[in-house]
Order: sequence, then C-alpha cells, then structure tokens
Amino acid sequence: MRNGRAAQTGAPEEIYQRPRARFAFEFLGGTNIFEGRLLDGGAEPLFETSSGLRLRGRGAVAMPGAVRYAGVRPEDISLRLATSAESANSFPARIRSVLYRGWTREVVLTLDRGETIKAVELVPRAARSELPSEGSINVTWPPDACHFLEGD
Repeated sequence: MRNGRAAQTGAPEEIYQRPRARFAFEFLGGTNIFEGRLLDGGAEPLFETSSGLRLRGRGAVAMPGAVRYAGVRPEDISLRLATSAESANSFPARIRSVLYRGWTREVVLTLDRGETIKAVELVPRAARSELPSEGSINVTWPPDACHFLEGD
C-alpha cells in the first residue's frame, strides 16, 4: 500500500521476482535504482539511464510509456576481476567499500558513469575471488535480473 492505494498486488514471491512499481521494488529490498527511459519494450527490452548506460532486460514490458526506472537487486550482481565483453549489463566499476557480514559481503561500487550500486555476495562464493582494495572491477547481471519499473 502506498498513499492508500495498492502499488502492486500478488503473492510476496511474485512481487519480489517480478516487481512492476518502484515502490514495491524498494519496499521489498531493492536498492539499485536507475532513472531513465525505455527505448524498446519488446522481447528483450532496452533501457537507457540518465547517464547513458544501456541495460537489457527480458520479457515484453506491458506499459512501456510508464517505465521510468530500472532496478537490479544486490544479490543479482556478480563481480569479476577481469573486464569482460561478455554481453549486456556488464560494466566497469570501482570498489568504494566492502563490509563482511559473516556469510555475506556487501560491496559498494561506483560505475564509470557515476552511479553508485551495491552488490551482495555469499562468502563461500566470494572467497573464491579476492577483491582488489583499489582499481577497477567488472560488474554484471543477467537480463532477467533487470526489472523495469513504473513510478513517480
């Protein structure tokens, strides 16, 4: 509920996995929000952020004109030491901070175009790749982890 109206209805898992509204995405733990516009709402939607990053998604967007944001959950972001030209949603970044929380580590990064994002990794997976204390790293996420959101 937001201002007495349902922002999105459905089972909690459905809203978490397929949010349509920015409010629902943020309410259920979404922290990486990009403002911009949807360039293509087809089967592989393309979103351009205000800074010019191009983000790919998956699945047609029901109301392309209403989309003003893209969101990516911290647990969907992978960190790679080498720059990768693998595909969409792969960007160079700089590590700003690392917080170890027992079974996870939370990494705050700044993308080359200035956006600050947060990634969360499980420590067993994270232990396989040590992060540099400074310098560049590559962040990536799959297209189906990029949520296109309506909002105010």
